[in-house]
Amino acid sequence: MSEVTSNESVATVRTLLRKGRYDEAIALLESEAAAKPDCPTTLLNLATACFAANQLDKAKTYFEQLTRLRPADVNAYVNLGAVLNRAKDYRGAIEALRRGLQRDRRSAAAYYNMGIAHRGTGNRAMAVTAYRDALDCDPDMVDAHLNLANVLLDMGNHQQAVLHYNEALRRKPSFAKAQRGLAKAEQKAAEARTAFSPFGRLVASRKPVPKATPKEATGSTTAAKMNPEERAADRRALFDTTAVLASACNELAEGVRDRLEVALVRLNKTVAQGEAGAHLVSERHEEFVEALAAVQDARGSLLRGVKLLVRHEKEIAERS
Repeated sequence: MSEVTSNESVATVRTLLRKGRYDEAIALLESEAAAKPDCPTTLLNLATACFAANQLDKAKTYFEQLTRLRPADVNAYVNLGAVLNRAKDYRGAIEALRRGLQRDRRSAAAYYNMGIAHRGTGNRAMAVTAYRDALDCDPDMVDAHLNLANVLLDMGNHQQAVLHYNEALRRKPSFAKAQRGLAKAEQKAAEARTAFSPFGRLVASRKPVPKATPKEATGSTTAAKMNPEERAADRRALFDTTAVLASACNELAEGVRDRLEVALVRLNKTVAQGEAGAHLVSERHEEFVEALAAVQDARGSLLRGVKLLVRHEKEIAERS
């Protein structure tokens, strides 16, 4: 990678950014980019400076240029996704991040930003999946624990939210946002417990129920062993899991119907044109590859949802 900016120029830019003099830093970098527009280092610095200055349209433009210059660089797509999230273009962010994940399936930053994008679209179940994927790649990502806990709290899964707030605080004890979130989650959990049994329990005299024979015993005996709080937690866990499955099924169906089939038809038509459509083959092929990747992502989310359901059933069985 060629270096365009001198050490003095880089130092000047950093000083200007540190002092909040964004316009001056951007002007300096833009003059360098005009002289050598194909320098990835200058484009990265320029896009980052625009992002810091909240000049999101410019940041988007420069990060898009960077993805064209370095199409194999996952970080270019992750940064573009972060800009689009900041601009509240969540659909665009999801698309950019999917392209990044095609380059690197173990990018915790890509999954983390995908979680933000899915939450921005209102798809909390997919946001949970994305944050869990980020933590699979990097269990020490404090912000992923925090954001996952926030979404779980929104979904009413207080115990899981408490778990991830505590995980964030274990790694960063002074994390004020996690401290506030934990206090709120614990309060909500306490309110839920109180709602089930505020005054204790009266015992009525009744005849003992005969024990079920082995033939009569079913999975319902497990449910009978749960107290009201455990049963409510079980329902919430099932709700979360089925929400992930429903979202993944819908996304998979839409991906196949609205993207993959359309991309395949367009590619076939272009190929059938022969020489007349030769100049479009590469573009149509890229559309097909991106549509296929989106379908594969949705399929992966569906499989993860199934695994969550199987794990839940196993946990219930182990209680019996």
